[in-house]
Amino acid sequence: MRWHFIALLIIAGIGGALQPAINARLGAVIGELEASLVNFAGGVIFIVPIILLFGKGNLARLIGLPWYYLIGGILGALIVLSFIYGVPTFGVTFSISLMMTAEMITALFADKYGFMGAPPTPITWVRIVGVLLMIAGTRLVLR
Repeated sequence: MRWHFIALLIIAGIGGALQPAINARLGAVIGELEASLVNFAGGVIFIVPIILLFGKGNLARLIGLPWYYLIGGILGALIVLSFIYGVPTFGVTFSISLMMTAEMITALFADKYGFMGAPPTPITWVRIVGVLLMIAGTRLVLR
C-alpha cells in the first residue's frame, strides 16, 4: 500500500473539513463570490511552484481536448460556493455530510460505468448499505 498517498488523503480530509468554515467566514467579510475567487487564487499560488519544480506533464495538450475534460475547475468552484453559502445556514458538519452523501451516490454510478476511464466496479448490496448509512448519518447531524 502507498502510505504516503493515504497520509496525503488524510491531510486533505482535515483541510477539507476546515476549508468550508474558513471560506464561509471569508465570504461574510469580503463577499461570497469574492471569497471563492480568493480561494482559487490561493490554490493557483500554491500549485504553480509545485508544477515548476516537479511537473512532468504537458499543458499544451489541453488544446483540442473535449470540453468535458475542462469542467473540473467549474465543478470545484460550485463546491466552494456551495460551502460558502451552506455553512452559515446549516453548519460545517451537515454541509460536508450532505455533499459527501451526494458524492457517494454519484460515485456508485461513476464506478459502475467506469466514468472517465475509472475501473468499472459493480454496485453491490454492501456498497448500497454504506451509502444508506451515509444518508442516515447526514440526517442525524442535521441541527
